[in-house]
Amino acid sequence: MTGIVTAVVLASALVLIVGIGGSMGARSALRMTARASLVLFLSAFTASALHRLRPMPLSRWLMRNRRYLGVAFAGSHLVHALAIGASIRADADAFYASQQPSGYMLNGIGYAFILAMAATSFRAPARMIGTTAWRWLHWVGGYYI
Repeated sequence: MTGIVTAVVLASALVLIVGIGGSMGARSALRMTARASLVLFLSAFTASALHRLRPMPLSRWLMRNRRYLGVAFAGSHLVHALAIGASIRADADAFYASQQPSGYMLNGIGYAFILAMAATSFRAPARMIGTTAWRWLHWVGGYYI
């Protein structure tokens, strides 16, 4: 599932970047990947609360697939990072003019959380850091993102 979702997001971003072209295509890919990432993140982040609030087939499915939705979010956000690179390459001056300097650090911390959370979504790395650290990482990272 995660590979398919990431491949679809990547293909969609490439269609926008190549099809529209230039900075407009890169900006369109940025918006699309941000929206795809938002849907995937919110699906994983709210699964537990939704299931507690209203147990139903959808909430059970979200709970069973929360890990895969989170990893798909990380894949989608990796494609988002590539779209950022395409946007910089297409029109660096316009890209940097639209950014706040404080955003570089805050976004970098967000990407570090995404990477750490994706890496520890698999059994072996999760066991290596331990249950307490895993819970802390995913709780703080989820709320930071």
